Amino acid sequence: MSNRYDIFISYRREDAAELARNIQLQLEKYGYKVFLDVERLKDGHFDKKIIDAIKSAKVFLALLTPKYLGRCGDSDDWVRKEIECAVENKVTIVPVNINRDFTSFPEDCPEHIVDVIHRHQYTDIITGSLFSSTMDTLYRERLRIYAKPKRNNKGLVIALLVAVVVASGTWAAFMLISNIRMGNSLKNISWNVRPDATQDESANQQISPESEGRQPIEELDIDNKTKVREQAVRDSIKRAKAKAREQAVRDSIKMAKAKADSIARAEKAKADSIARAEEKAAQERQERLDRMVRQGGGSNGVYEVGYYYDRDGKQGVVFEVSADGRHGKIVSLTQSGSQMNWCAYKGDQKRSVGTESRTDGAANQAVVSAVRGWQEKFPAFAWCAEQGDGWYLPAIEELEKFATNAKVNSAVNNTLSREGGTPLFGLGDSGWYWSSTEADKNCVWFVRMNYGDSGSGTKDYTYHVRAVATF
Repeated sequence: MSNRYDIFISYRREDAAELARNIQLQLEKYGYKVFLDVERLKDGHFDKKIIDAIKSAKVFLALLTPKYLGRCGDSDDWVRKEIECAVENKVTIVPVNINRDFTSFPEDCPEHIVDVIHRHQYTDIITGSLFSSTMDTLYRERLRIYAKPKRNNKGLVIALLVAVVVASGTWAAFMLISNIRMGNSLKNISWNVRPDATQDESANQQISPESEGRQPIEELDIDNKTKVREQAVRDSIKRAKAKAREQAVRDSIKMAKAKADSIARAEKAKADSIARAEEKAAQERQERLDRMVRQGGGSNGVYEVGYYYDRDGKQGVVFEVSADGRHGKIVSLTQSGSQMNWCAYKGDQKRSVGTESRTDGAANQAVVSAVRGWQEKFPAFAWCAEQGDGWYLPAIEELEKFATNAKVNSAVNNTLSREGGTPLFGLGDSGWYWSSTEADKNCVWFVRMNYGDSGSGTKDYTYHVRAVATF
């Protein structure tokens, strides 16, 4: 099998497409190779590449959203086939309960599917501010038990190379010293051997030269002494090399660790310094805003970005103002409690409605309001209208001003927090927002907060909604 994966993500597109992509990105940061079927085939056949991916995976990650098992009563349902394929190939199944919303099985869910999911321990994944921490818990307590991520050993290789270089210089010096010492020692050896003695007698007895009628032999043949000296030097060098090599490795590892610790401390100190500076700047901005009158910046009615607005029955936070500060736009204090379709009526999902303006969401809202039965057909627009007169779904460029502009997003959120409103998704969060602007007859522009940019998707997708009004 050419492509092997650590983890296969099984999900239902209707309510988990965005979440599945975010989970894939986080798992890849841990070092896993992840399979996520983004473009599912429309011909009704269970794709061979999905079967191969499940067979090769070590973990089958099932995202238990409210709609995950909704169509498993159908034997041709893709999610059901994925689960059955994982069971058949004995892939470890890890169910995750998204936001703890999964509480019961559908009535028509087959017993064998219920048994597979029910017999495994659930792990919670909470979206929003707790997403990263719950993903870390999933990784530590479940995933790394079944699948070990790939690691980089580059640092150890470098340390060993340094050790070899250091050790080479040590060997040369030790060889010279050992050679000198061995030469001096051999000169002082007295070699007294009786010619007719056996090997054991030669080893254990000191024979008197006088008893044999011979003169003492002062030294061995020069060739034998040279061989002994050379062997002794080689043995000494061998021992010295081994010892030097071990010490060099220990020293190199110690130096590498000390350097890494020093770099880590410097980076932490820099990060702490930046964090303190940002915290101080934010505090100063907040103090300036707190000194201003809450309703309109004083009796002269002049507003700035981040001001709280409460007039004529409208409450919100200013995100755009005119040059004189007397006119502008506000964003609502709340947002939709759940994700919703831009268009819920299939007859209009692949037809242009005419909301083409990129800058005037009120004009787009008026176009949709002229459609018969628009409150049921276009849930995102209906939610904005429910906030009161003058509220509308923002056009894409209006949405970008308070969503992806970091400075405006921060100023608006500071005021929302102070006034008890629902904060906007921050840059890097997993939430996405609908705009009212159509990209073409099939797709609509939206903002992806986790990437900090805009994109387009089909009208049957579900994202969050924030209302806008003018003053």
